[in-house]
Amino acid sequence: MISNVMMAVQTNRKIQHLGTLDNQFRFLIDDKHVAYVTVEPGILPKGDWSFINFLSFPPGDWNRGHISKDQHTGSLAFSSISYNIVPGVEDIWHQTQIDHLEFERLGSLGRNVRIVTHPFFHHPVIIKFASFPCEIGYIETETTMYSRLQGTGISPKFLGHVTEEGRGVIGFILEIIMNSRPAEPRDLTICQEVLSRLHALDIKHGDIHKDNFLVQGGKAFLIDFEISYLCDEDKELELEYDHLKKLLAGA
Repeated sequence: MISNVMMAVQTNRKIQHLGTLDNQFRFLIDDKHVAYVTVEPGILPKGDWSFINFLSFPPGDWNRGHISKDQHTGSLAFSSISYNIVPGVEDIWHQTQIDHLEFERLGSLGRNVRIVTHPFFHHPVIIKFASFPCEIGYIETETTMYSRLQGTGISPKFLGHVTEEGRGVIGFILEIIMNSRPAEPRDLTICQEVLSRLHALDIKHGDIHKDNFLVQGGKAFLIDFEISYLCDEDKELELEYDHLKKLLAGA
């Protein structure tokens, strides 16, 4: 397996592995350029990506590559490279935009969620981003929802957009709700209160469970709006509200 370490390759380019999704890879080249590389399906055992350590990365200005097996030699090599516009978030509404390479990582809260620091902020913050273009829809949805929630106190504060060269906005920055914890059965009333406020804005969360409520003192906040959507159907919102009690009862 490939780890997130620097790898020396034949062209003396500096390559850092940033992420893997099925047969897709995200690499940082020479500390500044991100490239998305796809390996031809079925040419290697599942999960065996060790060949990348010995692969020569082509020179030049490219951000998309495809790796295939040579029919004559059986070796793996780049069969094509190109430079293409990679989809990013379109709903850009906050004035702060910071490149992903400027953050210093402190920890991880999930596959695409990091605790980071940046000179622009006095305290650590959270960034959430799409590693691959196929994930951008979730970030787009959540970015839009945070624009509707900004200033309501329903969610953590949205502090800005995360960008990537050649791709635009790929994620966002959130404040950390200090000394918070996931919801427990005893927090039902405050969780119902914040969910009611969300519903009053005609927004259905779509994924309510204890980990998506952050409790700080006597207040609850909602997070993770990846599949949230505008909804003015009272019955649908009532079902989500009623389901909350059952979820917390089993927490």
